Amino acid sequence: MKSKILILLITLGVAFIFCGAASAATTQTSHVSTVKIVKSADDIGQFNPAIDGSRITWVQTDSSGFSIYYKNLATGFKSKVCSSKQILDNPDISGTRVVWEQYDSSNRSSIFYKNLATGAGGRVFQSSLNQSEVKISGTRIVWMQNIAPEYNAIYERNLATTFIGKLYASSYDQESPSISGTKVVWEQTLSSGQPLIYMKNLLTGHVGKLVASTNLQMFPSISGSRVVWMQIDMSGVNTLYYKNLATGFTSKLASSTNTLFIAAIDSTRVVWMAIGNIEPYTSSLYYKNLGSGKNSKIGTPNISVFPDISGTNIIWNQIDSSNHYSIYMKDLVTGVTKKLNL
Repeated sequence: MKSKILILLITLGVAFIFCGAASAATTQTSHVSTVKIVKSADDIGQFNPAIDGSRITWVQTDSSGFSIYYKNLATGFKSKVCSSKQILDNPDISGTRVVWEQYDSSNRSSIFYKNLATGAGGRVFQSSLNQSEVKISGTRIVWMQNIAPEYNAIYERNLATTFIGKLYASSYDQESPSISGTKVVWEQTLSSGQPLIYMKNLLTGHVGKLVASTNLQMFPSISGSRVVWMQIDMSGVNTLYYKNLATGFTSKLASSTNTLFIAAIDSTRVVWMAIGNIEPYTSSLYYKNLGSGKNSKIGTPNISVFPDISGTNIIWNQIDSSNHYSIYMKDLVTGVTKKLNL
């Protein structure tokens, strides 16, 4: 199913380059476990934004290569985190700490971090195997570590301690981690080829399925005790689900036979990307407040992709008619949507 989403993105005009090996997908799930998406450095633009409070990070490309940038929207302070002739991709941010994927000349991806307050940083975990899908919360970093063909494991590093290792030992393929505080969620694919969402509490060590299901579960995102994910039934209906881990309450947020979802959550606010299945394909962003139940469409008529949310600010990639990539933000309090001057 991830491969189908990527195909749709390309058809939308998102001119990405695919890097890294894609594992074989089962007929049942069409589930590709390791596919990287990055922009060519031949195109000038800003991509893959992530936000935490007033701080954002993104990938910027120009004729000289790739750079990871950081900006504090409250103070206006901006800095280049790193730059490379090789591919830099998928940054994430928590406070003053930024993580990202970095490729070498052999097209091997590794995870790096930098603490912008202290200048400390470097490779998160030395390995000759591909690392990707990195996320950070506080001092804890999680990522997908390639172990063998068609097999990946979720790893964790706590920058405050010396701990580095597998999050949860399993013979099943694991991917798409998301972390908030001491809770981690991820996809785990069973021997039947069915991906399900699992969760681990790092304080108690408890691991378990998020919700038992016979359907396909993908793309989890967690904030505090709240988790959202995409679920696909055997008839092809795509549904965005939500669960409150503190209360056990589970509900549907949106459902469609024609749309795919990739969601992000912060507290009671959720944002997701919906891609139409009928040509000409379009991509739109939607927002829902779980507290008030308010639903709204955001972005512009042009293609909007890869949203993230923090507090009352939503950021995303906007692609104009000339295929130029910029970063936009909507303030949910004022209702103002604007292109960020980065």
